[in-house]
Amino acid sequence: MRHFKIIIFDLDDTLFDTWGLLVQTALEEACQKMINAGLQAELKEAVDFRKELYKNNPRCNFWKEIVTRFGVKAGVDPADVAEAGDIAFHKRNVIEPIHLFPKAEEMLQRLQQSYKTYLVTAGNHETQNQKIKQLFIQELFQSIYCVDPMKGETKKMAFEKILKMTGVHPNECISVGNRMDQEIKMAKELGMQTCYVLHGEYIHMKPSCDAEKPDFTVETVCELEHILEMDQNLLKEAKQA
Repeated sequence: MRHFKIIIFDLDDTLFDTWGLLVQTALEEACQKMINAGLQAELKEAVDFRKELYKNNPRCNFWKEIVTRFGVKAGVDPADVAEAGDIAFHKRNVIEPIHLFPKAEEMLQRLQQSYKTYLVTAGNHETQNQKIKQLFIQELFQSIYCVDPMKGETKKMAFEKILKMTGVHPNECISVGNRMDQEIKMAKELGMQTCYVLHGEYIHMKPSCDAEKPDFTVETVCELEHILEMDQNLLKEAKQA
């Protein structure tokens, strides 16, 4: 009988609207950095092409595809231009006002009373920590893990640390996030349950394997409480049987 004891949340586009509040500005900054580095494109056409890639090929290396599409100036290394965009997009100062999704803070406060909650977020450590501090969510989790893919770190590594530290069976953990190729797939590979949030830049992605198919799907993160309520009811019925 499944009974959740641990909930692991993703941050971006799961607990707050990164897509709506930050991505447009970050995308423009990244494309401008690429142009400064030698990309042969106007800012608008580079940004528009990047948006097309979100919808048509969300698994591609966006920055390399932009370089392939527009080319670079003579004598410029295409790899350097792609890297400039990648770094600028992920490593930036968060000066925009950001806030959690409506009722998300209240939900997290309630969940703390019955579950151990963790945050596992991916990106540049400094940038992600800026988001966490601005959202005032440090006290809402047992621990917070930030993994940087550019350093070879993965969410799966963080999941494994949590499982080892708590000694909880993987089936008693649920991973909540908006990327099926990250917090869904990596959690399921460890035997955890998963909840997919339909929001953000990767909403057009389709499962490429069984591990990317979530156990539950919600439109907003606050719908998670309905899933947890069903889980509690099943447990009560099992005890009464």
